[in-house]
Amino acid sequence: MIIRQATPEDIPEIKRIVDDLQVSREQCDWQTKTSGLFEYPKTEQELYVSLNPWFTVAETSQGIRAYSLAYDSNFFKRQFKDTTYPEWENILSQSGNFLYWDQIGVLNSDSLGAGRIVNTLADKTLRIARSGILEKAFAYVCEKPLHNLRSANFLRRKGFIRVQEVPIENKVVLAMYELTM
Repeated sequence: MIIRQATPEDIPEIKRIVDDLQVSREQCDWQTKTSGLFEYPKTEQELYVSLNPWFTVAETSQGIRAYSLAYDSNFFKRQFKDTTYPEWENILSQSGNFLYWDQIGVLNSDSLGAGRIVNTLADKTLRIARSGILEKAFAYVCEKPLHNLRSANFLRRKGFIRVQEVPIENKVVLAMYELTM
């Protein structure tokens, strides 16, 4: 498996993973889900403008298996300074050099190899972030109406601490997690 920076050519495959992980109230079984991107789709255009050194993919001989979409504070503040999203406004208010981990996703997330792939991808991202470049990392996990237990437990295992709740649109509540490097 190769971990590398995402390129424009990767966007269609990344978009396929994003779409595969979507959970919405329109799905009949959404309340039974314990993971997934709850009503948080990304268009191909949004993925293209998000290309930066912290946007990485895990590639095997079978193609792209996972992606990690993250931004350092400089890129995030420059790219999204005019946001109206409360969760992003909250991130923009943070000081210092930080990493904002927006999404991480893997194909066939319930398969045996999925956990290994996501851990390898996450560990590489955090290893680089801890190399003295960044002071903190932030991530959000959906808590209401869908509690994304898998992501919350994943972040805790990586050393993140839940620091606050951020209510956003459509009665969704996110938990903000922070990791000091």
